[in-house]
Amino acid sequence: LSIYSMWWKSEKEKTTQQLFFIRGYQRSGTNWVSNLMNLHPEISCAGEFHLKVFYSAYQNILNRKHGILKQKPKILQENFDSFILNTVSALNDKDAPIIGDRTPMAIEDLILKNAKYILIQRDGRDILVSWIYHLLRIDHKFGKDMERKKKVFQEDKNYFEVNKKELLNSHWVEKIAIGWNNRILRDLETIKKAKHHNIEVFPIRYEDLLTDTDKLRNDMYSFLRAGT
Repeated sequence: LSIYSMWWKSEKEKTTQQLFFIRGYQRSGTNWVSNLMNLHPEISCAGEFHLKVFYSAYQNILNRKHGILKQKPKILQENFDSFILNTVSALNDKDAPIIGDRTPMAIEDLILKNAKYILIQRDGRDILVSWIYHLLRIDHKFGKDMERKKKVFQEDKNYFEVNKKELLNSHWVEKIAIGWNNRILRDLETIKKAKHHNIEVFPIRYEDLLTDTDKLRNDMYSFLRAGT
């Protein structure tokens, strides 16, 4: 079925698949966690779907002072939840009982009742270096100083491995540090309110996943209640 025909399923035909999300700051390991989850035969996780734009529109309608949909929040919520679930289902393996989306964004950017969230957090210093290397590799358009560094990188991919102190500048250190810090605080605040939102969150550290991959992988399977 196409994504469009999935929207029009009857109540009996709507998917009963369990929905989960993988969240984290950019370069935190969301793709790695997704790959680990896909090793399980009952799980299908894809992305990045960036469904935040739909959630923002949904929230805007709920926050309006007037309007028919504003007066029918339960109907709006049920149909929005079904839309997200069926969309993720259509973009994943249709036979998997547990389906997910991996998008590096905050938990609160898309909250669905009864959904599960795996949150991976990584040391901000490692994210800073990883993010800069990523931008260099994809030929990101920088300011004058970083454009010079990008040219050096393009001429010698190993240059900054030897000359590490030359890789960063104060602008990017501040920019990424602020973004990472704000995201960490936002996600921690959402975890505190998990019961209020009727969601479950499983937080893990990138560094712990490195040192004990198999244990945490199985812990995540258990969190999603995937069979062994």
